[in-house]
Amino acid sequence: MRMILAAAAMAAAVGAAGVASATTFSGSYSATGYWTSENNGLQIIIDDFSGDNDSGSFNVSGLDFGESQSFDLFWIAAGESVNNPSSGNDGDTTSRPINVNFTFSAPTNFSGSGPDSTITGQTVAIQGGQDDYGRVSWNGSQTVDFGANGRLTISLANTDFDTAGYYYTGYNNVRATFALAAPLAGGVPEPATWGMMIMGFGLAGATMRRRRTAMAAA
Repeated sequence: MRMILAAAAMAAAVGAAGVASATTFSGSYSATGYWTSENNGLQIIIDDFSGDNDSGSFNVSGLDFGESQSFDLFWIAAGESVNNPSSGNDGDTTSRPINVNFTFSAPTNFSGSGPDSTITGQTVAIQGGQDDYGRVSWNGSQTVDFGANGRLTISLANTDFDTAGYYYTGYNNVRATFALAAPLAGGVPEPATWGMMIMGFGLAGATMRRRRTAMAAA
């Protein structure tokens, strides 16, 4: 019976190795878009909600394996009226690059130098009736490996945005999703996990020794 209990304790300890502990991922980001002089292409304004700034911070708190969090990262707008192709200037309908760079300060077991991850995309102006607008589309997501803390995938949602003009009256938010997956097989367990596993093996060994001693005395 004692051996069964010890084995159960050991199994629980080993099983705990596969259970994620909530982790906080935080750091900073910077976004760059296409900007030209007036009437010579699509002007992109990027703001992090704190006042006309193309950089900011992010914080994803208490994320477990298999979970994700989403929130608006920044807003984007066109800084001028969209040029009509009939004017002979089609610069606004040409795809332009946009990049968002992420640099992590936590977890502390990741010591990359920024940017640690970059998501690229394109912006292009679209003529649609009386309301001309722009569109941003992203080339894909990026995954950063944090070892025992898991693999964090960052993705940004495609969105359409209004022409803001010089009064910044129109914009749309760019939403970010941070999803955490378990470490790849063969990852090194955390120190707390090692402790639980050693304790489980120790309990099993102690039980077996006591049983052998009892049998010898009999």
